[in-house]
Amino acid sequence: MSDKDEILAAIDEHNGVCREILAIVEIENRALVQGQLESGPHALERGDAKRALLEQLDSLKGKIKQGREFLESQGLSGASLDSDISAAIEEGKRLIMKAVALDRENEKILLKNGRLSPGTLPSPEARRPRSEERRVGKECRSRW
Repeated sequence: MSDKDEILAAIDEHNGVCREILAIVEIENRALVQGQLESGPHALERGDAKRALLEQLDSLKGKIKQGREFLESQGLSGASLDSDISAAIEEGKRLIMKAVALDRENEKILLKNGRLSPGTLPSPEARRPRSEERRVGKECRSRW
């Protein structure tokens, strides 16, 4: 990555994938809240779609990391970042946190209704969305 436009494009692409994941999680949440506990082909398709999107995020993460390294080599980070890049990063954090929180809610509903065994959920000591949000925020502030 050699310029801010490429970096912004990679962040925007990342945010687009995050929006797609959030849309899937929202569909699942609406169905669960309405008592339509789904299993079968639609649920499997959504699970497969989420896994594929998460794989895309991994490759995009590498592009964004290269962009961050480029900006740091130019002496740009934190408050000195372009406002468009900062806004895109904040939007991405917001999308991720919303998807994580809603997915956690979906897991709780499934567990409550006996559709998910307790062993498949993270332990109680696992990070919660709020603590994860604080961690991601600190990480981003320290890197950018």
